[in-house]
Amino acid sequence: MKDNNCCSASSTTIILACSGGSNVGQITNEVAKLLDIAGEGKFFCLAGIGGHISGMIASVEGCDKVLVLDGCPMACAKKVVEAANIDDYEYLVITDLGIEKVHDFRLSEEHLNQVISACRVALNGSTIKEDTNEAKLVETAGSSGSFSSGGCCSCG
Repeated sequence: MKDNNCCSASSTTIILACSGGSNVGQITNEVAKLLDIAGEGKFFCLAGIGGHISGMIASVEGCDKVLVLDGCPMACAKKVVEAANIDDYEYLVITDLGIEKVHDFRLSEEHLNQVISACRVALNGSTIKEDTNEAKLVETAGSSGSFSSGGCCSCG
């Protein structure tokens, strides 16, 4: 990413999820939450990037890694990120993992774990923090959702 210490002094990974109106869109949302809860990245507001909020864009640009998650080949999240001229990111499309897009919001734990593993590979080339039992399907109350020091934006 660009030399911009907007996020914080430490290494930071931002996760941007499409959160669309299908199972695969909601899988991106749930996985982003779970990775945040597990301390493996910060789930960040894609709508703020799409809304061209300069502080939020600067926060993403200042981070070490960005993971963009799209549910399907429509690539809505990728298009939002590219429209904001953010070009250094890892990218994952959930349907590319063999998960069919349907209008059903009962997410399977198997699919969530499959996507979490794929995200870890995309970010690290390995499957670190194998034990995600603490984070599975937990509400975001345990997640900080914001940058507490040095951030440009108080909204996660």
